[in-house]
Amino acid sequence: MSFVQTKDKTYMTHGYSNDDDGYNICEIVVHPDYSYTFKTYKVAKRKDRKNYKSAIPIISFGKIKRDGSYYIHTEYKKGKPTDHYLVSKLSDKKIILYKEHDDGYLERLEVYKRIE
Repeated sequence: MSFVQTKDKTYMTHGYSNDDDGYNICEIVVHPDYSYTFKTYKVAKRKDRKNYKSAIPIISFGKIKRDGSYYIHTEYKKGKPTDHYLVSKLSDKKIILYKEHDDGYLERLEVYKRIE
């Protein structure tokens, strides 16, 4: 996949949190240099999701690189790559995130739809 990106692209998903402590709205902003910003907003109830931007997000950063037909999202902290990474299928309309297991199996996690 070879496309030139000139502005940020924002993708979003939402759902109840795994810890049963509210409702999460998650955004991935892919920047033109293939770095990304990952934001997680937590609201009390699903009906509150329309006002999620008023919540304080948990933010992480990383870089994306292509590996065959997949993309590797590597998280960075203090300017250095961490061991935390996810695999994705990335298109103009959506991102499908996978977690890679030790045996190479890709477990589908979430689908993020483009909103901007």
